[in-house]
Amino acid sequence: MGINLDAALSVAGPITVYGGDISINAALSATYGGSPPTLSDISLHASGNVTQTAALTADGLGLNGTGTFTLTNTSNNVSTIAGGDSTTKLGSLSYVDASDGLIIGTVNPTGIYATGPILIETLSGDITLSESLTTDNTSTDAIILNAGKSEAIGTATGGNIIVSGSPTLTMGTGGIAKLYSGLESSSTGLATLVGGAANTRYGVDESTGSFSPTLDADNAYALYRVTRKSIANTAITAASIADLAYTGLAQTPSPVVKDGTTVLTKDTDYELSYSSNTDVGTATMTITGKGNYSGTTDVTFAITPAALIITAADQSKEFGASNPAFTVSYAGFVNGETAANLTGTLSVSRAAGESVNTYAITASGLASTNYAITYASGTCTITRKSIANTAITAALIADLEYTGLAQTPSPAVTDGTTVLTKDTDYELSYSSNTNVGTATMTITGKGNYSGT
Repeated sequence: MGINLDAALSVAGPITVYGGDISINAALSATYGGSPPTLSDISLHASGNVTQTAALTADGLGLNGTGTFTLTNTSNNVSTIAGGDSTTKLGSLSYVDASDGLIIGTVNPTGIYATGPILIETLSGDITLSESLTTDNTSTDAIILNAGKSEAIGTATGGNIIVSGSPTLTMGTGGIAKLYSGLESSSTGLATLVGGAANTRYGVDESTGSFSPTLDADNAYALYRVTRKSIANTAITAASIADLAYTGLAQTPSPVVKDGTTVLTKDTDYELSYSSNTDVGTATMTITGKGNYSGTTDVTFAITPAALIITAADQSKEFGASNPAFTVSYAGFVNGETAANLTGTLSVSRAAGESVNTYAITASGLASTNYAITYASGTCTITRKSIANTAITAALIADLEYTGLAQTPSPAVTDGTTVLTKDTDYELSYSSNTNVGTATMTITGKGNYSGT
C-alpha cells in the first residue's frame, strides 16, 4: 500500500511510517518544542519507492525494508542516518543533507546495507563514517559519499569525511567506492580507510569525468577537492642546517619547514629522508610532500671532520741506553672507532741528540677524511748515568813509591769501550795519597754521568 504524506507534520517524538511506496510531499519533523528544539528519530519502512518533495528534520533517520530510498531534498536536516541490515537490505539509497554535518551510525539499524548503489551527500558539513557501508552493487558508483557538495574544486572548507572507529566499505565484485572530501589533513582516517596514497586523488569533485590515474574496480578512493601543493614551491622553506661534526652515525637533522609563515607538521605534511649523511662531505635531506603537499625538494648540509688529537707519550732513558718504544694516545674517536679507522702508517720519533737533556717526541703519518688530525708532542728525557755503573771501569793503578808528595794518578776511565774524558765526563779527587799506605782516588761523575 502506498503512503502519501501531503500535509506538514511535526511530532514531539519519534515518527515511524510503514508502506509499500512512501511519498513525502510536505515537511516531516520529529521535534520537541523549545529553542532550539529537541529532535527525535524518523523511521521509514518501505518495500517500494520512497521519494520526497519536502524536507525531513530529525535526530536520526532509520531506513528499513527492501525499498528504493530517494531522499534528495536539499533542505533535509538529520544528525544520524542508518539503513537496512545483513538480512533485509535496502534496494538502494540516495540521500542529501543540508548542513550541520551527518553521521553514518546507529538509528536501529546500524550502518547501511543495500543491494543497489549507496549515495550520501551533504551540501555543507562533514560526513562522519562511524559504521560500515555494504552493497552488492558492482558499478563504478557502488558507494558515493560526498561531504560539502556545494563547494567548488580547490575549496578546503565546507565539509570533509571523518572516519571514526573501524568502519568498512564492501562492494559487489568490480564495484568502486568514491569518497569525496575537502582537505586531506582535515579528513581524519580517510586515507587509511581507502588504503593509502595510491588510492587518493586531488583537485576533483563529483563533476570530475575522468581521473588520473584511473580508478580501478574493487577499490575505494579518497577524492579531495583541494589540489596538493608542490613541496618545491618557492613559498615553502626549510630552516638552514648548521654544519654537523662527524659522529660515525647517520645524521638526521629535522629543521622547521614552513609554507609562508605556517609551520608544517612532519609526517603529516611532509616526510624526511637522507643520503650521504654519515661520512664527512655534503649530505642531502629530501623533503617529500605528504597529505596536502606533493613532490620532493632537496636540502644539503655539511658534515665536518671530528677533531682527533694524537699525543706522543712522554718517555725517559738513561744516558747511553737504547731508545724506549715510543707510543701515542688518541683523543676524539667517535662511535667506538679506533686507529684501525685511519689510513697511513704511524711514525713516532724523537729529536736527535744523546746528551743528557729533553728531546721532543713527534708523531706523524696518519690520515682520515672523517677526522681533523692534530699531533701533540711528547718529551724524551735522557738522565745522567751513574758513574758507579758496572759498565764503567778505571784502568788498574800500579803501586806508587813514596815521594813525599801527594800522588795523583789519572788512569783511563771507560764506559764499556768508550774512553771517557776527564773534566768533561768525570773529575778525580784523592785522599790519603801522600804517605805510605792505601790511598783513595774518587771518580765523580760530571756532564752525562752522576755519582761517585
